[in-house]
Amino acid sequence: MGLERIGQNIEKCINATNKVFTAIAAFTLLLMMLLVAVDVIGRYILNRPITGSTDIIELMLVIMVFFTLAYTAGKKGHVSVDVVYIRLPKAIKMNLDRITYAASLFTVAIITWRMFLRAWESALADPGPATSMLLIPEAPFMLIAAFGAFLLFIQLLIQFFQLFAGARE
Repeated sequence: MGLERIGQNIEKCINATNKVFTAIAAFTLLLMMLLVAVDVIGRYILNRPITGSTDIIELMLVIMVFFTLAYTAGKKGHVSVDVVYIRLPKAIKMNLDRITYAASLFTVAIITWRMFLRAWESALADPGPATSMLLIPEAPFMLIAAFGAFLLFIQLLIQFFQLFAGARE
């Protein structure tokens, strides 16, 4: 089994993982919309708001954002401004892409490492950080954020290697 075949298998696995986590994020968004709607109805019509709804929504946002980062990167769906870029020669574009991916990999690696470290420290702390109203521990959600950042790192790494493979063809 060649290196190219191994890379394709890893890419398929990461893409499948990203789709699963994106589906979880979409379901979380649905739940968040329902929670907000029920809270608004309870607050303004029944005068009975849901206690701690802001805490729950903040934690749901962690799931939504970090579980979709890698999928969006895989679809090249992140915002980019290419007013000047599209007018550059192909060789310069290739070099700019390499620099951009290298810088992104470095940045996301540091973010991932620090998030895992922070989640670990928070899990060991007694008491660890918690939400303000319901006192839900934040450590599991820090771990979710770190895992999402790790998936983004892997996705960027795949795209970085594809960039070099495309230059050889």
